[in-house]
Amino acid sequence: MGITDRKFPQFYGQGQWTELLNRNFEATALGEGRYEPIRRHAFGTDGGRVLLVGCRSSVAKPTWNLGVWTWVATFATPNTNSDILPYTVLVREPCMLNVFTLVKIPKYFLDNTTPYSIFLVFPFWLTQVNVEVYRYNGADTTLFD
Repeated sequence: MGITDRKFPQFYGQGQWTELLNRNFEATALGEGRYEPIRRHAFGTDGGRVLLVGCRSSVAKPTWNLGVWTWVATFATPNTNSDILPYTVLVREPCMLNVFTLVKIPKYFLDNTTPYSIFLVFPFWLTQVNVEVYRYNGADTTLFD
């Protein structure tokens, strides 16, 4: 199969993507040049196996690349008596600054209707970052398999 035979998704318009999050995160200032890192942020979604995660920072140095770690987790545990949180992380993807990262959840983990949680984990050195998260809701998810 050649490049001309491959179907590529439409990334713009026509209702292909649903915005899940568009938010600015900032570290808490503790004093002169000292900050408490940005806390991990979690939110849920009701299905879909493909995400686009984009981030940008107005304070990032030109040599910094990492904007956020995106973790996808489902509510599952092998032992209901465990002291460990009942989340199973399925995907852990680094997302670079100033671009969108495609985050795919393998279909053997979730179908398109299974709810799951998204955790955003920020590098300790970033004091400000804006994150956008979109879920693909187009008809043909096999484009990403």
